[in-house]
Amino acid sequence: MDKLPEKISDDRYKLLADLSSYYVANRYPKFISKVGAGIDKIVASNILIDSKELFIWLTGLKK
Repeated sequence: MDKLPEKISDDRYKLLADLSSYYVANRYPKFISKVGAGIDKIVASNILIDSKELFIWLTGLKK
């Protein structure tokens, strides 16, 4: 298993954990109502912005 070359911040770690829970909810429909209960348009927009920033950070680690 590859390791990250630098320590991941608590914010990034939380985002990854949140994204993982959304993935599980999509794979197992009975969890969708539990996971999606607190998600509104603003929260979804923030998750998208944070995910884009995380992607840029992750792809930058490979250089």
